[in-house]
Amino acid sequence: MINFFLFVILSVVGLFGFQFLKKKRVDRRQHKEFHEVFDQQPIKPPTLKIETVYWWPTFTVTFFDKSDYEYAKNNGLFETFNSRIQKFYDKEFRAELAVTYKWTN
Repeated sequence: MINFFLFVILSVVGLFGFQFLKKKRVDRRQHKEFHEVFDQQPIKPPTLKIETVYWWPTFTVTFFDKSDYEYAKNNGLFETFNSRIQKFYDKEFRAELAVTYKWTN
């Protein structure tokens, strides 16, 4: 009986560990996509913050100033990043609602 409970506990711990590592791997891939979209542009690279709201991921892209924000918006970088994020999820997820773009100054 003790072996059964030990098996159950280790299985649950293993499942949580697997999910944690999977999320970290996806986060790294999403940051890579972010850098591929924004780092090669003639603007100061924005920052990316990934959070979760009601089990759905949210992304906040923060630009240094309004001119960098406008450059990215006018040159299709928002749509490019949204489409790359969308590839990580199923059709129920809508990247255009999950990604927020803003500037600090």
